Formats: sequence, C-alpha cells, structure tokens
Amino acid sequence: MAQTQNKKKILIVEDDLSIIRVFQRSLDTYDIVVATTSEQARRAFEANPDLALIVLDGKLKVRAGGVEHIETTLILVDVFRSSFKGPIVVTSGDMGLRGEQLVAGCTHSSDKCKLADLVKTLLG
Repeated sequence: MAQTQNKKKILIVEDDLSIIRVFQRSLDTYDIVVATTSEQARRAFEANPDLALIVLDGKLKVRAGGVEHIETTLILVDVFRSSFKGPIVVTSGDMGLRGEQLVAGCTHSSDKCKLADLVKTLLG
C-alpha cells in the first residue's frame, strides 16, 4: 500500500483486533500498517521503508501445531533497529517487559490508552 500523500506511516504490531481498531480510529490522520504476528511485522517492515514510527506490543499470541503460546517481541526490536532510526513505542502491560524493550532499543513506553497522544506528540 502506497503512503497517502502527506500522511506519516505507522507500523502497529498488535495481536488484539479490538485494540487495533481503537488505534486505527484514534490515529486516523496517519497511514496505518498492521501486523498481528512477528512474521507479518518483519514483512511489513521490509515492505515499508518509509515508516515514521513503530508501535510494538510486548507480547504476541502465536499458534503453532494447534497450540497457542506467547512470544515476546524483543527480537523484533533488533530487526527494526538494524535500519530504522525513528521512534519505537512499546505498549506492553507487563512493566518488566517494557523495561527490557526500552533497553533493547525502543525509544518510548506507553499505556495503550495513552498511545494516540504520545504518537501525536512524537509525529505532530
């Protein structure tokens, strides 16, 4: 998807569809790219070199072999930081994991309910 003229592009990595919808509504002045898995996030990141900001949930649900488990997104911070110099906001409810994400290379931490205000502050 091409970036809409004059709209800054945000990658949102989140596995909860209801939260994604809230983010999309509250950030409707931005061009939103959504990924619900780590693999989708990697592909979206590679396909969108013009990202202005990344929002990263700290944990994602993964289904493999019919079994659901939780994985952290710490490895994605390394993937993104290999070439992305912009802000990465971690939105995990797990405060310990938020701290780990910040050490790993996220630039900001936010509650999901306060994300829109932070994004608007960071991107204008």
